[in-house]
Amino acid sequence: MAQIKLDDLLVKKKEAPQVLDLSKSVVATKEDFRKLLDRVPEYKIRPEKVRLEEIKIKVKDQTFKPQKKETQHQPEYVYANPIPPDMRSVALEDFSSVAIDWKMLTSVRPRLKLEEQMFTRSD
Repeated sequence: MAQIKLDDLLVKKKEAPQVLDLSKSVVATKEDFRKLLDRVPEYKIRPEKVRLEEIKIKVKDQTFKPQKKETQHQPEYVYANPIPPDMRSVALEDFSSVAIDWKMLTSVRPRLKLEEQMFTRSD
């Protein structure tokens, strides 16, 4: 038989607060949220205070050496010119300095409708 001590019967131990499982709760309105929040127990946890003496900062002189793969010659990427071939003779700086639609500033037009749409985009 298990021995029951007199202290166990007389002294009431505080039970640790149980963790509330809210993983399956569904909140549709603000009032539902308030009701759910009222059910959450208030844990009185004091913030941990750190003294300046306990803070240790190690300063190391770190040097980074490139790996062999990084030192090998990497190919230069050549990107295509996004300006339609028919519009390359037009100076884009002239368009950007004025708040007028580019179609009113020049009579040059791209051949394809898609190129015209891409050239017109301001995003």
